Amino acid sequence: MEDDPDYVYTPPFQKRPETVTLTLPTKGLFTGTAAITTRRRMSHRDTTGIMGHVIKLGGASLKPFVISKSSSDRHRKKEVESLAMKIKKDFIADIPEHVILHWDSKVIQYVDHHTDDRLAVVVSSPSDGTKPMFIASPLIPDSTGLSQKQALVNVVLDWNIPKENIVGLCWDTTASNTGAYKGSATLFERYTGHACFWIGCRYHIGERHIHHADKMQRGAKEGPTDPLFIKFRKLWKKNEITGANPQYVWQWPDSTRPHTIVYAKACEALEFYTQALQKDTWTRGDYRELAELGAHYLGGQVSSKD
Repeated sequence: MEDDPDYVYTPPFQKRPETVTLTLPTKGLFTGTAAITTRRRMSHRDTTGIMGHVIKLGGASLKPFVISKSSSDRHRKKEVESLAMKIKKDFIADIPEHVILHWDSKVIQYVDHHTDDRLAVVVSSPSDGTKPMFIASPLIPDSTGLSQKQALVNVVLDWNIPKENIVGLCWDTTASNTGAYKGSATLFERYTGHACFWIGCRYHIGERHIHHADKMQRGAKEGPTDPLFIKFRKLWKKNEITGANPQYVWQWPDSTRPHTIVYAKACEALEFYTQALQKDTWTRGDYRELAELGAHYLGGQVSSKD
């Protein structure tokens, strides 16, 4: 190779340069970074602080640059609105042939403690593989089925989704959604003029079996909340629930009694809860809460700080 004039030796490792030269716009810093700072939920104070530090680190002066919290807020809102309009325009230009409409009402509490009822609306499509896409969260006067239905109609019209393209409705299994006369799903299905596939939330469908069993044991509830659960939650937050209190734990049979199937199932459940809490991997926070409550009821060691 030493005698080959065409051979050029390339070292296996090239040292990185100590510095690089960047050209930054004096007025467009926040425009270019608005998407990532919004996605990472960075505050305007943190955004401006990082911008200023990077500029100083490069040896430049801050005087030519427009850096302020108000500027960050203005550019971020403009960028988010522009991105939202693009997403909406692209969706309307190629609306899926089959659309599933998802919705759920939520009470939003703001920093000043006032609250609003909003309806989160998501669309997906089983035919072309469109991933679920959040499209709107309109204000609603209340969480009744009629108010939710009207909000859904407004969203569908705003996004130009043809009624005939809507083939499925996904919702929580509450009376405000499933009521035969005033449920939001019932009313919206009448609006479409054709039968839609009802897709109850799988998470809430499982609760119906517990509800029916509880109703047989304790009778029908007088309201949407359960006084027993409310009391239990208050005591849990106050750290007043202890394993020594027989009111809140299962009474294990003594060693002189033969082990029954209930005893065996209780042992399996306690072992499952303990292992799940040790792994500490949860797709939902309320799954962890269920494991904590189950382990506590069976006499396991659970921290009540959460």
